Amino acid sequence: TINNLSLQGSSSGGTDTSAWSTGFNFTPGMVQVDSGTSTENYFPIYTCYTYNYSQQIYLASELAGSGQYITKIAFKYVSAGIPSTTWDDWTVLMGNTSQTGFSSTTSWIPGADLQSVFSGIVTPVAGQWMQINLDTPFLWDGTSNVVVAVDENVPGYSGTATWQSYTATGANRGILYYNDTNNPDPASPPAATVRNSNLAQIQFFAGDLPDCLPPTS
Repeated sequence: TINNLSLQGSSSGGTDTSAWSTGFNFTPGMVQVDSGTSTENYFPIYTCYTYNYSQQIYLASELAGSGQYITKIAFKYVSAGIPSTTWDDWTVLMGNTSQTGFSSTTSWIPGADLQSVFSGIVTPVAGQWMQINLDTPFLWDGTSNVVVAVDENVPGYSGTATWQSYTATGANRGILYYNDTNNPDPASPPAATVRNSNLAQIQFFAGDLPDCLPPTS
């Protein structure tokens, strides 16, 4: 649900109120990490190659204001990478982590520390946020950083898709392996092809924490 908020001020707390401000829309429980116009090709996946596995670390400070029970995420797909049917089969994994970056091409966050939250077909539309409803909601602990991993498994490739991005603080907060013949196993990924801090912008949507949480494994 999108809400609209307008503000009105007073210097004395009395009747000398200002005009109402222009309203802005917001979605309760949603946090968006950055909102600039920069673009990136590598994250969350690099569609010019057949198989991809990436991990991106989003800091706890970037999730401030989000609820802890994350039910949906979204990446903003800008354009290109047609046809998307050559890269639309995703498995998404998430985890709480103290790690702040990837110091080497092998410093992946272990698969044992990740939870599979989605497996299926994504539906990108140029210029729009590509929302992914999680099959299993993810419980953020409220203090750790959050890693979002994407395992792309379609045996084919397209041109290079463009994603809305931002330059994250800290070194090498994204890591990616891509290859035309080797489909990497998230439980034991090979040495990465790319590390950098130009991450995909992301939206986190949180719902009310249920009384009884579902199993995570």
